[in-house]
Amino acid sequence: MLLRVFVFISVLFSANAIAAVGKGHVSGKITNITSIGSGLLVRINVNEVPEHCTSGRVWMLIKQ
Repeated sequence: MLLRVFVFISVLFSANAIAAVGKGHVSGKITNITSIGSGLLVRINVNEVPEHCTSGRVWMLIKQ
């Protein structure tokens, strides 16, 4: 019973979370997505990358 109350309160307060975009994030239209063994590769807009990215790659990996 105590576990159910804890889960309910956790879900209730997590709904009020605020999302923010930082230097390591981008927003835009997903123009290409592909699957590889280690996760998903995503391309945003034409060649959109985060501000601090210095790799020169336009594909961003979402780890599995």
